[in-house]
Amino acid sequence: MDKIAVEIKSFVRASVVYSFHEAVGQYRNYGRIIRKNEPERLLFLAVPEAIFKLFMEEEFFRDTIEEDSIKLLVFDKNEKEIIEWKK
Repeated sequence: MDKIAVEIKSFVRASVVYSFHEAVGQYRNYGRIIRKNEPERLLFLAVPEAIFKLFMEEEFFRDTIEEDSIKLLVFDKNEKEIIEWKK
């Protein structure tokens, strides 16, 4: 069984790019802390399904997610359920 930590982001700012920049920075910082204190724990960035679709459409987002090895948890914000885990 995996131990996880989840950083949930709603991306409500006017600029999705700025929200993404902020989320990636927090993800990196939390990742450093978790690797140091709880190396067995996996960190995920939780994003709404609509934002995930945008990420997959835009090369900038896809490249950053891949290069930084960001693990994603995609959720349906209306149904409040997980749709997909992307390790």
